[in-house]
Amino acid sequence: MPVVTSVIMFIIYYMIDNTGFKMAREGLWVAYEGMWLSSGVLLPIGIFLTYKAVIDATLIDTDKYIIMWAYILRKIKSFISIFTSKTIEIKQSV
Repeated sequence: MPVVTSVIMFIIYYMIDNTGFKMAREGLWVAYEGMWLSSGVLLPIGIFLTYKAVIDATLIDTDKYIIMWAYILRKIKSFISIFTSKTIEIKQSV
C-alpha cells in the first residue's frame, strides 16, 4: 500500500509540476510561481500526513470522517435555515 500511495503522489506531483512549467513558459505566470506551484499545492497534504505519522494516528478511520461529515452537514443545514427563516419573515412583513 505505501508503494501504491507514493506512486500516486508522484503522478499528482508530476502533473501539477508540468502544469506550472507550461504556464510559466507560456508567460501566464511568473517563472517562480510556476516552479513552486506543485510544492505549494502539496504542502498542506504533506503537513497533514506528517502530523498523522507523528501522533501515530490511523489515516483512514471512517467513523471519524462520518462524524465530521455529519457535523458539517448539520452546520450547513442550520446556516440555510437561518436564511430561509429570515426570508419568510421579510416576505410576511411586506
